[in-house]
Amino acid sequence: VKYVDTGHQGKGAFKPTVISLHGSPGTYKEFNAITANLCKKGVRVIAPNFPGTEHAHPSVFRHTPEEKAEFIRDFLRALRVPR
Repeated sequence: VKYVDTGHQGKGAFKPTVISLHGSPGTYKEFNAITANLCKKGVRVIAPNFPGTEHAHPSVFRHTPEEKAEFIRDFLRALRVPR
């Protein structure tokens, strides 16, 4: 899955984090302008593509709310983003 992550949180440092989720159809690139602006303000931005978008291999991902929620939960766990 392609995604943008503007920075990892360092030990002992709190950095506000925004998760940007695109619509369907769409990609993480929709957030380029706002991502740059938030970075200047010290905010970490994470913007993933959902499976099957932007020339990704076809998948059985149907983009239901339940599938999206499960994907985001697993994705954020994989990146070790704290709750």
